Amino acid sequence: METVEFGRYYQLGPKTYWFLIIKRLFASLMLLVLAPVFYGIKGNEFLLNYSQFFDIIAIFLLIASFLLFIASIIIALLEYKTSRVMMDDSTFHIVRGILSKEEVSIPYRRVQSVEIRQPLIFRIFGLGRVVISTTTDFDQSNSGNKGDDNDEVINTMDYSIARMLENKLTNRAEVERIEIHDK
Repeated sequence: METVEFGRYYQLGPKTYWFLIIKRLFASLMLLVLAPVFYGIKGNEFLLNYSQFFDIIAIFLLIASFLLFIASIIIALLEYKTSRVMMDDSTFHIVRGILSKEEVSIPYRRVQSVEIRQPLIFRIFGLGRVVISTTTDFDQSNSGNKGDDNDEVINTMDYSIARMLENKLTNRAEVERIEIHDK
């Protein structure tokens, strides 16, 4: 995604897809690790009387792990497929949501800054979190929301795409501000 076609939606990158899968599979892997522990409990005479019970728990954990594994992959795929960004002539669009769709449109003239944040795990995977700070065009009383209500966040995105997006958005926002200032 070196060049951006205006009016075309873009996914958040293949690394993002794999990260979403790994993040979702963690619970499944924990159940998979617990299953042999329950299967192996046969220590003393008291526990030996309940060995069938522990075997049933181990089998249940294996089945639950498998079902959670399948569900995790499906949810990660849906989350990836429903999250995308687009730039058009005057606005930047963010679309996300599996069950309830959320679409945010940010006029370039409102973009104040674009930050890429990378916690350690994101650096390892080559990902970034994009935070777009915006201004408002009118006075808005604080209705009890947190102070970052003028920030829009793309939680996970390939770092290379995030850098390109940062450059395009800041350049486009500067052009918009110059055009407004000249008028």
